Amino acid sequence: MARAGISACQRPDAARLDAYECWRSPTKIDLESLLGKEDWEKYWSLCEAVIEELRRCQQVADTSRARVIEQLRLSPGSVTTAPQQGSQT
Repeated sequence: MARAGISACQRPDAARLDAYECWRSPTKIDLESLLGKEDWEKYWSLCEAVIEELRRCQQVADTSRARVIEQLRLSPGSVTTAPQQGSQT
């Protein structure tokens, strides 16, 4: 899989992945047939719900970050330096 215009052959981890794949064939397990369709679908439904919640968390983080940056731009004097850990005050 290529990312950001870099081919798999150019990525440093590509050689390790190739070596791993040559070392041993992967064991393929049909989890849906072992667990049953209902449990498998429930698992994936829960995974999708977690991912959606993380998206909402990221939206809040992005909005908060923008607000902090704007407030710091408007009031640069409101920034204080926290004492370093281990230092005596």
